[in-house]
Amino acid sequence: MITPRGKRRLLFAATTLAALLVACGPGDICESDSDKNARLQQERMMREAMMRTPTPTATATAAPASAATAAAPTAAATPVPFGGKIALGFDHPPFATGNAGLGGNSAGIVCGLLTNVPAGSIITINLTGGTGAPASVNSPVAGDGTFTVPFPIMSFGPMSAVVGGVKTAAGAAVPGSVPPAALAVVGGADVACNAR
Repeated sequence: MITPRGKRRLLFAATTLAALLVACGPGDICESDSDKNARLQQERMMREAMMRTPTPTATATAAPASAATAAAPTAAATPVPFGGKIALGFDHPPFATGNAGLGGNSAGIVCGLLTNVPAGSIITINLTGGTGAPASVNSPVAGDGTFTVPFPIMSFGPMSAVVGGVKTAAGAAVPGSVPPAALAVVGGADVACNAR
């Protein structure tokens, strides 16, 4: 049997527990310093983001619809990323047409077939390996997405190629990627570059 004094104690304990539960929210006494700092930083970032978002100052009046306004695009199209394939090859003397006079003991060749690249764009290929190839080469991309670039190499060894970037003729970067290519340059027969 609970006495009146026991009831008071039980009521006091329940009230204290309820007060603690209510006091353990964000900004209250149970919040740790790290939680408080994280919460304050998040609130500050949200305020800054809201301040940067422009708010409309006036409501435009609706104009009557016409054929000219109905045909106008509502938003710029998102560019489709480029894709495709690149490959490597090599040519030992006697050189094939276009590979003579590069200044190396042999010619390395990088070629590719790209999709979603405007004609006249310039592709940069970064080269690495032990052949003495230049660090990078550039080439225009034809209307069908193809390109071929010969470059000088000095010795046998591993060679790899990675697309460093594609820019339109106007200089705008084209987003996208293709897998890298690798090839070991050895003596003997030439290896044709074939990205198809």
